[in-house]
Amino acid sequence: MDPARFAEAVRFALAAHGDQRRKGSPVPYVTHPVAVAGILAQYGYPEPVVLAAVLHDVLEDTAVTAPEIEERFGRRVLDLVEAVTEVKVRDGRPVPWEERKAEQLQHLRDTGDLEAVGLKAADVLNNVASIVRDLRVHGPSTWSRFRRGPAHQLQYYRILSDTVGDRLGSHPLARELQEQVELLHLEAARAAGGAAPP
Repeated sequence: MDPARFAEAVRFALAAHGDQRRKGSPVPYVTHPVAVAGILAQYGYPEPVVLAAVLHDVLEDTAVTAPEIEERFGRRVLDLVEAVTEVKVRDGRPVPWEERKAEQLQHLRDTGDLEAVGLKAADVLNNVASIVRDLRVHGPSTWSRFRRGPAHQLQYYRILSDTVGDRLGSHPLARELQEQVELLHLEAARAAGGAAPP
């Protein structure tokens, strides 16, 4: 991993995301992609995957274009970013949450690119860990930040974790994601004062 390349990707992401914040939080958004990159680096993923992690939301959530990413960081990084980018608008209309998540899950099942699966796993791992922390601090009000309530969120994370497990097998990243999703269910139940949402 070339530190200069990593720093360049972080600067690019900082400029792209600007003063965006994590959902319902004062935390700068760019902390999320940098954390995802850290997860992948710790698991030994190669440089293009780590760089793609830093940039993984710029196509989805900023004005950055695909040619800009390819020119600065190369085709492989762009391919990985595109692999985890959700299409939020199609034919001029917003794509419903359920449709976007179903498309992501189908892509995870179909793709031959296991590095892209690892990238998505690390992305979701960081998101799930953040929700667990927020549930501990803020309780059930945490769910009000999301377009869908806890039942939908928990079901989606469970299916995605199972899909990653099917694709990555015994890889420790897949195991960590599964453990964190189980923890999310337990924390959701604790915050709700009883059983986890169905």
